[in-house]
Amino acid sequence: MTPSETPAPAGAAIRPAPLSTGAQPLRGEHRFFSVASLAMVAVIAIGFAPSFYLRGIVPAPHPFEPLTPLVLLHGLLFSAFLLLFTAQVWLVAAGRSDVHRKLGRVAFILVPLMIVVGVVTGLGGVSRPLTAPPGISPLSWLAVPLLDVPVFGTLLILGLANRFRPVAHKRYMFIAMADMMVPGFGRIAPLLPIPPTLVIPTGQIFLPALFLIALIAWDYWTRGRPHRISIVASSAVIAVAAVKPLLWTTPGWLHFAERVAAAFR
Repeated sequence: MTPSETPAPAGAAIRPAPLSTGAQPLRGEHRFFSVASLAMVAVIAIGFAPSFYLRGIVPAPHPFEPLTPLVLLHGLLFSAFLLLFTAQVWLVAAGRSDVHRKLGRVAFILVPLMIVVGVVTGLGGVSRPLTAPPGISPLSWLAVPLLDVPVFGTLLILGLANRFRPVAHKRYMFIAMADMMVPGFGRIAPLLPIPPTLVIPTGQIFLPALFLIALIAWDYWTRGRPHRISIVASSAVIAVAAVKPLLWTTPGWLHFAERVAAAFR
């Protein structure tokens, strides 16, 4: 019998066993998602400060369309979901999974509303030319909501459907939120010291991809390999982001967008 196997003296207090080796990675994972959620809040807050949150207070880089009730509803719904996502991440990190589960029911109301309002607001943007970036026609820019909303909407639905599988649930939700950062980054990119030709790909692809790269890097660090969902879902987000600028100037897309917008009016 080795010294470590020597029985404790009679009557001696028995100390609890140390935490398992899995506890430290779990705490690290909580930190990763918590910090990332705050970074997402910062992206949206900075990107939309001039046009929405601090409209009329923060100097606008260019003229904006007036806020309509529909646009206001759109902004409030997406802001509410961002705050819900952040609260959910921090509740899990704090060990309050019970509150996390109860609060998560709100997502079943917000997600369908976000999908419908997101598409309708995008269609309404065709008659609001200043909604599109300078130099891009509203019909071309319609590719952003009509392609992005189905992508992050599907990811959110998959996240809710996998709510009893934490590993899958958190990845679907995180990647959906990374895709929802595109409008925020799209408003930040023109303020960066980069050539004008790189503004669109920077806002639409490169900056949002930083969250996806961070998730895959975290998988490598903790699992030794990226999770399948991290690869497949992130690839879908990047593929759609890369296709949009190639698609929205084609005659086929412009014809389709014109017909859809006309039907909406």
